[in-house]
Amino acid sequence: MLAKPSRATVESRGWLSLLRTMLWFSVLAYIPMSATYFLRSDPRKPRLQDFVLARLVSDTFAYGVGSGNDGHGEAYVETHATMLLHSLAGSIALALGLSQFSDSFRKAYPTVHRWFGYVYVTCGGTLVPLSAVNFLLRTGPLGTFSGPSFAFILWLLSGATALTAFLALQAAMQRKIERHRDLIALNFAFMCSAPLLRYAWIVLGNFWDETKEFINLISGVWASSFLLCSAIFYIRTRKGRPQHPRKPITAPTIVAVLASAVLGTLFLAAKIPATQWWRPVPLFWCTVPPLVVEQTAFLVLAIAATDDNSRAYWHTFILGLFTFPLWASVSFEICRYLLHGDSGTAWYSAVVGGWGVSGFFSFLVNVYSTSYLVDDRKHFSDAIKPKALL
Repeated sequence: MLAKPSRATVESRGWLSLLRTMLWFSVLAYIPMSATYFLRSDPRKPRLQDFVLARLVSDTFAYGVGSGNDGHGEAYVETHATMLLHSLAGSIALALGLSQFSDSFRKAYPTVHRWFGYVYVTCGGTLVPLSAVNFLLRTGPLGTFSGPSFAFILWLLSGATALTAFLALQAAMQRKIERHRDLIALNFAFMCSAPLLRYAWIVLGNFWDETKEFINLISGVWASSFLLCSAIFYIRTRKGRPQHPRKPITAPTIVAVLASAVLGTLFLAAKIPATQWWRPVPLFWCTVPPLVVEQTAFLVLAIAATDDNSRAYWHTFILGLFTFPLWASVSFEICRYLLHGDSGTAWYSAVVGGWGVSGFFSFLVNVYSTSYLVDDRKHFSDAIKPKALL
C-alpha cells in the first residue's frame, strides 16, 4: 500500500502550484508589452506599455518628466533595430522558458523540450545579452534610462545572463542534467527581471509619488537578490535528489573572505567623507531591510538543516555575504571612473555590485560543489554502453 503524502508535503505542493500559476500569469501578461515595444517604426510614439501604465498608475507617470518619454526616446531611435531584436528575442525566451520547467511536458515531449531549449539559449542567452551590450555601448552610461547606476545594473545582468546560459548548455552537453537545471533556473530568473521591474513600477508608482526613472533604479537595486532567491526557492523545493557528500569550507577560505571584508569596508569608509550624497534614504530602505531578511532566512535555514550538505549550502551564502564590501568597492570605482557617475550615485552601484555579485558567485560555488548521484550514473552508463555492445 502506497504511503499517503504528509500534510506538510501537500501544503508545500499547494504553495508551489499557486506560485507557478502566478509566474505564468505575470510573464504571459508582460510578453505583449515586451513584444510590441519597438514594433512601431518611430519608438518615440506611445506603446502598449505606456497605455497600461497610464491606466494603472497615471498619465504623468507614463508620459511626464522621468517617464522615458520626455526625451529619452531619441536613444531608442538610434538603436531601434538592436532593441527590436532585444525585445522580440526576450519575448520568445520568456514564452518558451515557462514550458521548460514543466516535468510533465519534458517527459511527454523530450524532443520538443530539447529544441525549445536550443531556441531559448539562442534568444535568451545570446541575442538578448548581446543586443543589450550593443545598446549600452552606443547609448553610453549617461544616456541610459535611470543613469550610470542603472547602466551598471544592465551590464551585470547581461553578463550574468550570458554566463549562466553558457554554463547551463555546457552542463547539458556533459550530461550533468541536475546541474543544468540549477543553472537554467537562475538564468530564467534573470530573464524575468524585465517583467519584475514593470510590476514594481505599477505597485510603487501607486503608493509613492516618484518618477518612473527613480522607481526603476530603486527596483533594480533589490531585483537581483529577489530573483536569485526565487531561483534558490525553486531549486530547494524540488523533490530531493541524492548527492555525494560535499567538502567542508576550509579555514583558509574563511580567513580570505573575512580579510576581503575588512579591506573592502575600510575602502568604502574612506569614501564616505568625500561623498556628495544623492537620495541616501531610499537607498537605505531598499537595501538594509531586504538584506537583513534574506540573510536571516539563510541563517535560520542553516540552523534547521538536517544534513551536512544542506548546512554547507546555506553556510556558503552566509559566508558569501562577507565578500559584499569587496565587490561593493570594485563596483563603486567602476561607476565613478568607467561609467562617469558621481560619488552619490556610485553608492547605488556599490550596493548592487556588492549584494548581487556576492550572491551570484555563492550560487555558482554551490552549484559546482554539489555532485548528484543521478548525473554520475548517467556518465557511468554512457561509458559502459560501447563495451556492452561488443
